[in-house]
Amino acid sequence: GVVLFASILGMAGFLTFVPLYALDLGMDGSRLVLLVFAAVVVAIRSVGARIPDVLGAGRALRVALTLSAVGLAAAGAWRTPSGLMVGAVVLGVVVALLTPSVFALAIEGVTPQERGAVVGTTSAFLDLALGLGPATLGVVAAGLGRPGTFLAGAMVAAAGLVFVVVTRLGQRP
Repeated sequence: GVVLFASILGMAGFLTFVPLYALDLGMDGSRLVLLVFAAVVVAIRSVGARIPDVLGAGRALRVALTLSAVGLAAAGAWRTPSGLMVGAVVLGVVVALLTPSVFALAIEGVTPQERGAVVGTTSAFLDLALGLGPATLGVVAAGLGRPGTFLAGAMVAAAGLVFVVVTRLGQRP
């Protein structure tokens, strides 16, 4: 759940602040950015649905967390419409890979009778990230500006990756 929180927090901030940030960058709105983000998620979930299975849940999770940090950093540091679009594409890949990997790891080794509780507990961290992400990153935006929200989200995703690597989450003994 903590790993899901670490990745989704930045994405929640991205989706919250992209409409305003697109205007800051001189774009006429965020329609295209959000459309591209959604199209990437749908394409990968449709055509590449087996990617987390092929990579393995642990490897797919590490890739997703790495890409989350990269995509958010691109959107925050590369302060152009192109940077925002690159961030959207990369974050679309993240969302498509992340949740199947996290939930596969969450139920690994759990009895069938415990799966509902494990999935419910894990998904609560998704709700927390979606609820707290925009609020906490709003404080960051007030102090550092909208690009700072994406950079802060990138740091949280990087911290999630460090946690996964240090704990060896998803690596078979």
